[in-house]
Amino acid sequence: DAEGDAADGAFRVALSRLRHLLGGDSTIRVEKGHVFLNEQSCWIDAWSLARLLDEIEAQPQANQAQQLLRLFRGNFLDKEHERSWMLIKREALQGRVTSAVVALGNAIELEGNPGVAIKLYQKILDQDVTAELVYQQLIRTHLALGQRAEALTAYRRCREMLSIVLGIKPCNETENLRLQIGG
Repeated sequence: DAEGDAADGAFRVALSRLRHLLGGDSTIRVEKGHVFLNEQSCWIDAWSLARLLDEIEAQPQANQAQQLLRLFRGNFLDKEHERSWMLIKREALQGRVTSAVVALGNAIELEGNPGVAIKLYQKILDQDVTAELVYQQLIRTHLALGQRAEALTAYRRCREMLSIVLGIKPCNETENLRLQIGG
């Protein structure tokens, strides 16, 4: 709220204190009136997750699954008071994670490890209960293994979570999977 020199002085004091808290002058840079964290000096989980997602999108490899599980701990800033910029970032990141999980699950299954893929799908669904594409992959994998009861359980959880959290029904593709389950 200060003006002129007082505002500049207050900014410099706050910047100095923040740099001290973060461990040095190199942690924060100021360019053209904007303040940035220095990527070479700071580790940010969202940045690391974004880089991993770039790698997975370029070429998914089964060994990236554990790293993804370490970095993805739920929706972006989920515990914070929601602001529009956060929702946009959250939805974009959520979509990328879902696509990455599907790609990694396919890679894991191609290596002959459907049980590992199932665990990956389940762990991600524990973090994001509305990831319908992941439910679809989980159902498909159970069906491929002849595990109809598990496939039906996954379908029912999907239907319930989509209804409770989003107030919607599963899409046609998920319903078609339900028909394949039978019973």
